[in-house]
Amino acid sequence: MILMRIFIDFNIKPTNYSKDSLLEFINMALHLGYRALVIEISSNEEAELIKSLSGKRVKLYTRYTILAHSPSELKKTSRKVRWTDLIIAECFNQETARIAAKLENIHAILIPPEKLSLINERQINSMKMKERPLEIKFMDIFYTQNLQNTIRLIAKYLISASSKIPIIISSGAKEPSEMRSPRDMIALFSILGLNQEKTLDMISKNPYSLIRRLA
Repeated sequence: MILMRIFIDFNIKPTNYSKDSLLEFINMALHLGYRALVIEISSNEEAELIKSLSGKRVKLYTRYTILAHSPSELKKTSRKVRWTDLIIAECFNQETARIAAKLENIHAILIPPEKLSLINERQINSMKMKERPLEIKFMDIFYTQNLQNTIRLIAKYLISASSKIPIIISSGAKEPSEMRSPRDMIALFSILGLNQEKTLDMISKNPYSLIRRLA
């Protein structure tokens, strides 16, 4: 049931980290029905500002995404980052995705739509063992060159993976106007053939379960 859910946008990427800009995201979140936002940061200063704005109406959490092109790069960077709630590995090849599934300090794995073939049976089993969620960004879908093919691939891989590992759908919004309501998210992924309850879990239960571990 939609009304009983706590909706979370797991990936907000502001182009401006001023207080006024972040308040615009918070106001949009309230308007769309989100109770929490996970905001991409790159410094302790940004983390402190976001922490100061977190409140009862909309909780704010921080994330740092490692653009992981090699296992050594992923391991090195993940050890250095200490000023964020969550560390996400965006993986571009199979070897790095395998390592990301095993590292204890990686909280989720982000796969670009054009790399969804990385989500094969072996990768899914590795992620399942660590309860490692897979993240898909809403905005990435619409910025690909071949939208129809991307949608077909997402349907193919997500339907298979959703029965075995937690999947998180995020907006990836850089501006408040790019955020999408939970109903928009549900509508798109239901069209792709995903069960509505599972789609609801992807923007509520799954990200909330991950955040609860931070407490």
